Amino acid sequence: MTNRYKNVLFLLLITVSTNLAYSQPDTSDYRRADNLISITSGKVFYGNVRPTWINSTGRFLYESTTPSGIEYYIVDANSLTKRTAFDQARFAASFELATGQAVEPGKLPIRNLVFSERMRSFSFIYDDTSWICGLRNYRLIKGDRDRRRERTGGDGWIWGFRYELANDPVVSPDKKFTAFIRDYNVYIRSNEDNSEYQLSFEEPGSTIPHIFPGPPIQESLFQTVSDLLRSI
Repeated sequence: MTNRYKNVLFLLLITVSTNLAYSQPDTSDYRRADNLISITSGKVFYGNVRPTWINSTGRFLYESTTPSGIEYYIVDANSLTKRTAFDQARFAASFELATGQAVEPGKLPIRNLVFSERMRSFSFIYDDTSWICGLRNYRLIKGDRDRRRERTGGDGWIWGFRYELANDPVVSPDKKFTAFIRDYNVYIRSNEDNSEYQLSFEEPGSTIPHIFPGPPIQESLFQTVSDLLRSI
């Protein structure tokens, strides 16, 4: 083999070896890729608005990620105004009193906020349980466990299934309210002035709320609602 061919072969070997060396994966690249979400999390603020409309009021609630945490805002599309949805410091104090867990404004462990049409209270989910906050005094009232997270594979609820639409209206133990189902949602009506209050906000065709399984829970529900109405 001539020196010319030897030199060409030597150069080819160097080129192939260099390419192989560069093609070897570096585990640090994978680590950086795996940490991408944690690296970028909390770096983008005020970037997303997903409105939750408050019935037919023309207002909607939305959450905003800010440098200090999650802020909640109410926008009035009719008057083109925006305001803070509620006082997170007062809510945090009431939350700790009701649950025993200390929380910070901007880092509240709550989800699925739904405001009442008159804007005097809102419901939320914490620890898979529904709660109601009255905005006059920020009193928190604990409701039932959120069973939407307990569905099994097509067999209904873990504790059985009830077709609530077949139930007749239920009168409260103190005879002051009557509860009933309308459009797959739970309402109560005052027996004194016929005022109606909507307690759930399910879409038509969704799973019917499991509200009245027996007298003890009925009494607890009505007591909860009575406490709420007194607080607002």
